[in-house]
Amino acid sequence: MHSADLGMLAGERGYRSAQLEAGIVSGRLQLAAFALGRGGSGMSFIDDVTEQVVGISDAIMLATVIGTADYPGTAGGPPGQPRKLSRLRRPRD
Repeated sequence: MHSADLGMLAGERGYRSAQLEAGIVSGRLQLAAFALGRGGSGMSFIDDVTEQVVGISDAIMLATVIGTADYPGTAGGPPGQPRKLSRLRRPRD
């Protein structure tokens, strides 16, 4: 979780700066994960609800998850001709 103390930020500009910084850190974490053969993703959410669930007073800017997928990655097709994904399981009704 990337978080910031909103009281220490200089208004909207400070909030945007904190969001940008969280995104840069998230991107670096994901690049490091990919270099190690893992995967990663950044996620945003409803700040107030997440802060209550996690139990911190800072505002959560972004969450980054790093791990190993259940399935191997598949190379994509050329532009306009996406590759059909055959290994994904269909969701249950």
